[in-house]
Amino acid sequence: MKKAIFLDFRISHHARKMFRHQINLFDENEQEGRVDHPEYMADYRATENEEEAAARREENRCRMELRREHEEQREREAEELRARNAVDHGEIVPIENEEDEALRLQLMTERDRRGNPRTHRQACKEIVAEDRVHLHDCGDLTKICSECDAKHFAKEMPKDKKFQQCCAKGNVILPPAKPCPEPLASLLQNRHPKSKHFMKQIRNYNSAHAFASMGAKFSPPPGRGPTCVRIQGQIYHQTTPLGQTANPRYSDLYFLDSAQATDFRANIEMNSGCCRTLMEELDAMLREKNPYALTYKMMRQ
Repeated sequence: MKKAIFLDFRISHHARKMFRHQINLFDENEQEGRVDHPEYMADYRATENEEEAAARREENRCRMELRREHEEQREREAEELRARNAVDHGEIVPIENEEDEALRLQLMTERDRRGNPRTHRQACKEIVAEDRVHLHDCGDLTKICSECDAKHFAKEMPKDKKFQQCCAKGNVILPPAKPCPEPLASLLQNRHPKSKHFMKQIRNYNSAHAFASMGAKFSPPPGRGPTCVRIQGQIYHQTTPLGQTANPRYSDLYFLDSAQATDFRANIEMNSGCCRTLMEELDAMLREKNPYALTYKMMRQ
């Protein structure tokens, strides 16, 4: 019985092989007839009569039917091969029942646990109370740098008594900071009657008296976390054309008189909560102390 099945398999395999060979020869001959003899076929069709043309069309129809039969035979063989492979795969890998699925999931869990032994051990450790953590004390902020008078913690004192973090042991010399002009100093130090109002609206005052507007492509990081500003690309500054315009803004306001510039600033909707008197004081301070404002004043004159 097994020998008969084996012989049938060999015969069917040989028949399929011969059938594919005939199909390939048929395709090659047809392709050669179309490519190698186009001029001959054109001349032949021009000289043939109606009977010959009808016979040629009938021959083409029979050839196309034969080709379709061959293609259908190919599709049936491919379908039988896929079905046979599916049956063989089903015999090799049987259908999983509930017990096998539970066992497989358990093995996967154990494998994942073995893959992260360090993390698992860290998670199993006892949580230490915060009151048992050793306190790290840097000492008091009483040590003064002998070069730049910067303050340091007591335990930051190096062996040679010269600090590196502030002035690189006296190699970096910075000029003394200039005193903050009035009324800005009083506003920042809470010595002005409108200090609280100024600190509440400080961003509006800063934008109203700015020479340019900062522009950039803001790209906040995804997910949760502390608020931060992330900029993608280049930072640029936007300003208005120099000279008097119908709607002066930014540096263009410093071409005008102080009273006119304050009028334009006060009429902006965003500055509705700002004090006009305080805006006049800040404008006068900038025109007197800011070097850029003095440059614009000279350009206007």
